[in-house]
Amino acid sequence: MGVNCNFHLYVKQLRMGFKDIFQCYSVFIMAVSAANGLFAKVMQKHILRLLSLLGCLLLLGGSVSYAQTRYWVGNSGSWNDTNHWSLTSGGAGGAAVPVAADAVAFNASSFTAGGQTVTITAGAICAIMDWTGVANTPTLALANPLTITGAGATFADNMSVSGTAKITFSSTANVTLNLGNTAKTFGDIEFSAGTVRNVTMNTPAAATLTMGVLTVGNNGAVTINGAGSKVYGGLSFGNGTVRPLSNGIVNGPVTFAGTGFGGEYWGVNGMVFNGLVSLSTSGASRILASTFNGNLTLGSGFEMATTTINANLNINPSVIFVSSSPNGNVYSGATVITLGNGARFDHSGSHTFNNSFTAQDNAILAIATGHTFGGSLTLGNSVTATFSGTGNNVFNGNITTGTANNITFSNSGTNSYQNVTVGAGSTWRFSTGGTSTVAGNFTTNGTCAAPVNLNSNT
Repeated sequence: MGVNCNFHLYVKQLRMGFKDIFQCYSVFIMAVSAANGLFAKVMQKHILRLLSLLGCLLLLGGSVSYAQTRYWVGNSGSWNDTNHWSLTSGGAGGAAVPVAADAVAFNASSFTAGGQTVTITAGAICAIMDWTGVANTPTLALANPLTITGAGATFADNMSVSGTAKITFSSTANVTLNLGNTAKTFGDIEFSAGTVRNVTMNTPAAATLTMGVLTVGNNGAVTINGAGSKVYGGLSFGNGTVRPLSNGIVNGPVTFAGTGFGGEYWGVNGMVFNGLVSLSTSGASRILASTFNGNLTLGSGFEMATTTINANLNINPSVIFVSSSPNGNVYSGATVITLGNGARFDHSGSHTFNNSFTAQDNAILAIATGHTFGGSLTLGNSVTATFSGTGNNVFNGNITTGTANNITFSNSGTNSYQNVTVGAGSTWRFSTGGTSTVAGNFTTNGTCAAPVNLNSNT
């Protein structure tokens, strides 16, 4: 029996994963034209097996992917120019432009002269970026966005960064960003939401790091290392811990909302905030030795010490605010303090409130160790206010209370008032540990049904 098998198999591209290992462009098989014989039958059998194997590879080729490293070569150029990408360090160019699964490396073989620039002329993507060992002080020009899908990036000390395009880290696994120990300037940097992923930023030990808005999605712990100065265009943190945020200046708005990983959420030390700041967590949080030049809103419990607030302080309903600094926080003449419904304000140490202070209904005000109120003190309904410890309390503005308040002075020091108005159904207790002086009027607005009670604290 005559058999004429003419097989023409065209494999356009076979991608074997992280490496574009090879491309098969034409496999032409013409075999077995013998009419009979054992040899012909054996050859037919093996050729059919080979074709079956190739068919399986074609079916699987699109779903198997392994990482490949792309090496930059040939000095200055565009990220999207294949002439600058090699499969080996210092090798010939011509490799494909990196894709999401590819690591990229810039090293001693990448730049043979000074003043060289790698320009991202269109959106770029890679898994990992590493500039370790690079020579001749090159520049990465971020003219367009860069997305890094893997474990992070490492920038060398002897390189610079220009441009303000955004860098996005999209991995849901742990990410580390090493920024080196020399001054650099970036645009916006974002770590996309990664659920329980940890984010680590290693910043310069002494030099200044400048960037646009730093955004961190829902994550586990966010650790920012490095004692050098940091200048941020703004900060936006989702769910997760921040340990610590220190030695920096934020010129734009700050939002933080942590809701459930336990421990210290917002560790702030030695920061200057020049924009609006909104902080909300569900764990113990601490603000130390910082300055707020924009309005500060606290959406959950915070401890604050040796901090200066030069704008309004708003404490949301049901929030606990604690200040235990013996040296005191500084509240400037521009600072208006407002406690929301049911909020608690625990304040010890010697402090001065230079502007008005308002506690809304059901708030709790616990003041210890002597305070000065430079502006008015206004209490809503059913407010509890206690003034205890040692030291003098000075009220340079008027005190006005709503109904059903419970106000107790038990401090061992003097209490000096201007005008005081006490609402119906309230109780006011004077301290027996010192002298109370009213420079103006002391008015009670009690009724037969809701009298005002004036007592001592013992």
